[in-house]
Amino acid sequence: HASHLVLGRGGASWLDDASAPALHAAGLSGRGQVVGLGDTGVDVRSCAFAGATDVAFDEVSGSHRKVAAYFTLHGDHSDGPDGHGTHIAGSMVSDATGGSGIAPNARVAVVDLEDSRRPGFYDVPDHNIGSAYFDLLRHAGAFVACSPWSYERHDSLETSIDAYVWRHREFLPVFPSGNTFGHAEKVPHAPCGAKNVLCVGASHNARQAYVSKPSFVHSTMRILHGSCASLETGTSCASEVQALP
Repeated sequence: HASHLVLGRGGASWLDDASAPALHAAGLSGRGQVVGLGDTGVDVRSCAFAGATDVAFDEVSGSHRKVAAYFTLHGDHSDGPDGHGTHIAGSMVSDATGGSGIAPNARVAVVDLEDSRRPGFYDVPDHNIGSAYFDLLRHAGAFVACSPWSYERHDSLETSIDAYVWRHREFLPVFPSGNTFGHAEKVPHAPCGAKNVLCVGASHNARQAYVSKPSFVHSTMRILHGSCASLETGTSCASEVQALP
């Protein structure tokens, strides 16, 4: 069961805290890997991502401890007002004490897709998704790309993605099945109709229940740069995590 893999114990609630998932205990922590993310941006000042060196924007970095690359398609070097990209990136690669992501020893390559005219909204280069998006992540060493956005329907985008993955068979794009629920929502949103993507769905979306009880993912989302303890002193985010409601 997915709950056993992620939470580290069979029968555990998806809301339960997870300090040592079974994946980590099995030695699967993402060490030496880079994962890609295209979202509203990432707050690189958060202690989940901050390092001794500054993030070098629009180039690949071999020295930053958590950010392998940060490409800014629309000139923005930060996350959107809702912190969506920081939440997703933390869920993926955070190594903050008490707020570990699924792959805490991996680094993240970011493509900031936020629409500069509408903070919090996406401006996806869907007409040239390969060269303007996927190629940036591959150049940074990421062969798995998380893209947490979708369209109700976009046939041409799905065709383009299939063609791209056919040419680059080592590359795996990951998309959500959608983010709305109702009687009519029986078909996954685009580009989950593509044959060469991993489409991820959820059986529960109770947002209030999720934020009412911290999990390791929620903890990372709530740690903002202003509350981070200094990495230079050898401290961590543990106190900030413990103080969460």
